[in-house]
Amino acid sequence: AESASGVAKVLALIKKRQGTDFSRYKPTTINRRIEKRMAATNAPTVDAYAEFVEANPGELQMLSQDMLISVTSFFRDPDAFD
Repeated sequence: AESASGVAKVLALIKKRQGTDFSRYKPTTINRRIEKRMAATNAPTVDAYAEFVEANPGELQMLSQDMLISVTSFFRDPDAFD
């Protein structure tokens, strides 16, 4: 189950530490990305993951990168059009 406070805490940490505001992203996208990182870090709950992120700046960076969907690289890849 998602904890709204845990998700909000993670998003606030990203905004505070990295200046990236994900508040306009779709909640399903945010939850999916957080769940992916939770699985990678073996965090049992969103609240536990939020605490882990707070203590581990590298994880905050990993989550931010997961949230940023790089679809534009396709359009810069000439081989993709062949």
